[in-house]
Amino acid sequence: EAKRLKDTGYKQECSEGRLGVIVVSLSKREILVEAFGSDFVVKRIDDITADIEEKEKWVVISAVEGLSGQIILLGVQEKDGMPLVDKVHQVLLRISAEKHGSSKRQLNLKAGIYMLKETDDIKHAINCAEIACSDIYGTASLAKTYDKEMEDRLQLQQQIEDTMEQALANKEFQVWYQPKFDIKTHSTSGAEALVRWQSPTMGFLPPSSF
Repeated sequence: EAKRLKDTGYKQECSEGRLGVIVVSLSKREILVEAFGSDFVVKRIDDITADIEEKEKWVVISAVEGLSGQIILLGVQEKDGMPLVDKVHQVLLRISAEKHGSSKRQLNLKAGIYMLKETDDIKHAINCAEIACSDIYGTASLAKTYDKEMEDRLQLQQQIEDTMEQALANKEFQVWYQPKFDIKTHSTSGAEALVRWQSPTMGFLPPSSF
């Protein structure tokens, strides 16, 4: 249905870069399931979806997977209007601030957005929105729009995790010493040990990369 809407009723919005796929994900879903049961999570996700559909006119269509704690939306940005990521941020801020049910449990929601192009496949767009959503876990942000740099950074992170153990065995990590200079005695008083990774596949990597 989203593909049909992208190619027909919202074709112009898509060509203008104003049609986006939004993946809303519930943080700490496993903890909520353990504490309150899967029915609680499913009902809360269904309630949130109904709330968004009723109050947010920019939402074109929605899909929900309650048990996984995920809502997928197709949304349209108004011409010269607020960016879709800001709209989503406002919605999540409102919903996250509300108390749900007798448990008074606040739900922590995050969202990734991917702005569609005419040639995009919907599954690809959802995957990119999920990448954007994953990129903001552990931060104070509620919503983020996908960009290629984000995917490159996540791919590098995965590559580092996949190869680090072998790199240790191959002695690819080097110790560099940065001298400490005593300005009173005008002599070297010690050194700071710094690690560098000389990877045959990824090149020279400073600690900030790994």
